[in-house]
Amino acid sequence: MKKFCVIGEYDKDISLDELLDNLKPTRHMQKERLYRYDDALDCLDENDMIEKVFIVDTGHPNGEELHCITHSGIVFVFNRRKHETVSYSGLVTILTARVEQLERYGYKLSDYTRRKAIQHECEQLNI
Repeated sequence: MKKFCVIGEYDKDISLDELLDNLKPTRHMQKERLYRYDDALDCLDENDMIEKVFIVDTGHPNGEELHCITHSGIVFVFNRRKHETVSYSGLVTILTARVEQLERYGYKLSDYTRRKAIQHECEQLNI
């Protein structure tokens, strides 16, 4: 089983608009997970923004990750080292999150984010 440990909240601002304009995916994302990108973008709201950013240790040899959670329950996952070297680089994957996935970060979801995550699951996104 894959390790998942939330280390804490990231203390630097990450803008959703800048993120979307400057994404630099890893080779892994380009090869295996790019199909998630369009589905995730379709789930973003017009005035969406990043609600929380967490530092996560998954036990990956390339180090810690940044998990950027939007108000509409989309999670952008970056390699922390690559992102801090060149902003918005190192995109590993995008998740159209279900409630259980968001709850594992240990923060209180807004009612809106919870409803969006339930909708993602009902539409069988990111299964």
